[in-house]
Amino acid sequence: MSDEAILLAGSDGLSSQDSNLAKLLDFFGVSWRAATVPALLSDQNVNGSELRVLCSSDQFGALMADLERDSNRARRWREQVHSAFVYAGNDVAGLDKIVKTSPGPYSGGFAISDKLPDFCGIMAGIGIAPHDSHVDLSFVSQDDSLEIISSDRGSVFIKREYEGVPVFMSSGARIIDIEDDLPDGFFNVRHHVLETVPPVLFLKWAFAATCWSAPGRSACLVI
Repeated sequence: MSDEAILLAGSDGLSSQDSNLAKLLDFFGVSWRAATVPALLSDQNVNGSELRVLCSSDQFGALMADLERDSNRARRWREQVHSAFVYAGNDVAGLDKIVKTSPGPYSGGFAISDKLPDFCGIMAGIGIAPHDSHVDLSFVSQDDSLEIISSDRGSVFIKREYEGVPVFMSSGARIIDIEDDLPDGFFNVRHHVLETVPPVLFLKWAFAATCWSAPGRSACLVI
């Protein structure tokens, strides 16, 4: 089976944040295409691929409602989809139907779990010091969720399962635009934790066999 990314789009096409995800996919050399909820998992969509679905919580909520109405499409979801990445959309009330949230805004430090080394890679167990990275909301702890990135107010990146498929959910509503100009020529991830770390961790894990990777690991020692 080949690995394929599906950007789940609305009737108006890809949103600006979806387009930013597309830029990340292109950067990592991942093949992708856009699809609407009705087109995803249709009979014509069966092409031997193991799909990775990326979308906002708005689109994922619509997908969940679609699968709940149609048992055949739910079966195809289990058979054809490898995993999904979901970021917070515009409809917070709709997001609350998927996973309970706690409102922000606030800023603070972050901790990356050491319980998922295969997923988190070299970032497993890392703490990110407080800076001005903005958090709009966090997830309320639930027994069926596994915390990947936490803040002092709760989880901001979690793993859940839906119909037997792992779903990775970020509370961030923005995805980094890798084509943006850097005012001072320097990128500091502490300013953009939720925009950057969750989607990159997912892409590096979900497309480990196909995406671009650095030829070696480098280190920086500051005294």
